[in-house]
Amino acid sequence: MQKKDCFELGYIIKKNGYKGDVAARFESDDPDRYMQLDALFLDMKGQFVPFMIEKCEHLKQDNYLLHFEGYDTESSIKKLLGCPIYLPLEFLPQLDDQEFYYHEVEGFTVIDESFGVVGELSEIRTDTVQDLLITEKEGKEILIPLAEQIFKGIDKEKREFYVSAPVGLIEMYLDSNKDVNDENE
Repeated sequence: MQKKDCFELGYIIKKNGYKGDVAARFESDDPDRYMQLDALFLDMKGQFVPFMIEKCEHLKQDNYLLHFEGYDTESSIKKLLGCPIYLPLEFLPQLDDQEFYYHEVEGFTVIDESFGVVGELSEIRTDTVQDLLITEKEGKEILIPLAEQIFKGIDKEKREFYVSAPVGLIEMYLDSNKDVNDENE
């Protein structure tokens, strides 16, 4: 199994008790759909290792209690703590035309209603308060909030991602990155 064939479901948070249980966070809009899994993959230093699940119970919010086959002691799970959890892409539910998973739009061309072609979508950053589209134009990184009022649609066949960025946002990134020497001339 390779990373390109999988999606990241979450990660192992901490040990839970003394009998080999771990708490895991499932980062999904419907994490309960994954409660009946028989197995999952953990990324252990770049290797995708399959783990058979003996028990999966909902703890609270997006946190779940997992017990893996053959891991029955506190010491046996220490190396699992912090490991990302992956599942094969075929476990993702099908979406309609204007819905998308973040990983599938990487590489799409971002097109703004007013500005035109902004650049290639390199990633969608989710570690901020607002998810951000990250693209590049003229060697300069441009961050566009992924908000409902900004997202205008996608064309999966053309690999295009349509937005209506706030007026001046894109230009601000292009202008603010000018060389200081240019301003002093």
